Amino acid sequence: MAAAIRDRAAQTGVSHSATNQKVAQMAERGLVMLTTGIDARERIVTLSDAAQAMLPRLEHRRASPGPATERAMAGYARSCRDPGEVRR
Repeated sequence: MAAAIRDRAAQTGVSHSATNQKVAQMAERGLVMLTTGIDARERIVTLSDAAQAMLPRLEHRRASPGPATERAMAGYARSCRDPGEVRR
């Protein structure tokens, strides 16, 4: 799925500058391809075949949080129930 960097920044709520930097890093690693948009200033980002191949593993990791994430979420849930309690 191709999209302009500006559009990806807006979708994620991340600044255009930060999104541009991350996309540049991903391009260096061969994870995305960049092309020029209609306006010469616009850059279109497309996932590379290597990145497409990674998607199933990333989706699996996102769908099944690890033990550390589960412990953190449990602690957060407890703190929401009793905001006055201080843990050390």
